[in-house]
Amino acid sequence: MAKAALLAPILLAILYFAFNPTAKEQKKESSFLYSNPQISKAAIGSFSPFVADFAWLESTKIGEMGRGGSQNVNKDEMMAAFLTIASLDPSFYHAINYGVSYLSTIAKDKNASYQVIDRALSLRPNEFRLKYLKMVI
Repeated sequence: MAKAALLAPILLAILYFAFNPTAKEQKKESSFLYSNPQISKAAIGSFSPFVADFAWLESTKIGEMGRGGSQNVNKDEMMAAFLTIASLDPSFYHAINYGVSYLSTIAKDKNASYQVIDRALSLRPNEFRLKYLKMVI
């Protein structure tokens, strides 16, 4: 009876480790989202704020894949992720602010941070917080 009770958890553990996607496989799955944000926005329509939130969660995986902390994260991937977020939901200020702050301070690439802000400003030209963020950066 005890052996039968242990059989189910052992089988579930084997299935979990056999089919658990690696970080590189998860990156391939989200690459369509980051490939062309305008096409993604057209394809998903009114669900774009929800997908922008998903992209925000996916961008944390990019940070986790950098070995040795946030200094070793690929800044081009981070820029693509935050350009996508700015395209899908330009009013998602907190995510845009995080991405711009990361790109300008840790990655030391102010041009990339300006590109993210400009993408969001092109879709929401009267957003004061974005204009102020550009001025501060």
